Amino acid sequence: MQTEMSMTHYFGWLITLLFLSATATCDEEVFSGPQPGESLPNFTLRQVLGVEEPREVDPVDTANDRPLLLIFVHDVNRPAIGMTRTLTRYAQSREKDGLTTAVILLADDVTGGEATLKRMQHALTPNVLTGVSIDGREGPG
Repeated sequence: MQTEMSMTHYFGWLITLLFLSATATCDEEVFSGPQPGESLPNFTLRQVLGVEEPREVDPVDTANDRPLLLIFVHDVNRPAIGMTRTLTRYAQSREKDGLTTAVILLADDVTGGEATLKRMQHALTPNVLTGVSIDGREGPG
């Protein structure tokens, strides 16, 4: 008999597998982003999708102390975009619980990043704050 797993179960297994593979292959501790107990610093992205003209937005301010899911996309490829779409769809289902989401493309050239997002917007979840980091490919500190 075949059982059906909900999207939440698949998502949970995926996160577990990603965590286990990351911890199994890492010998050194990775220092990246805010550490436990530190507050999230403000940063600016250039919002491209969902607006008539690109504008600068701070997703941390936009969240207004609500839970915030930040998805940084470093390389644009099918797996990265598929994972981004899965995460943003899940996040949208939790908006009623106060979850805010932003997708940030990390690109060397902001203008080129804007063009990339416009070109692939059909593959992304609509009505999610989506833009390009103005801090370049390394993103905000």
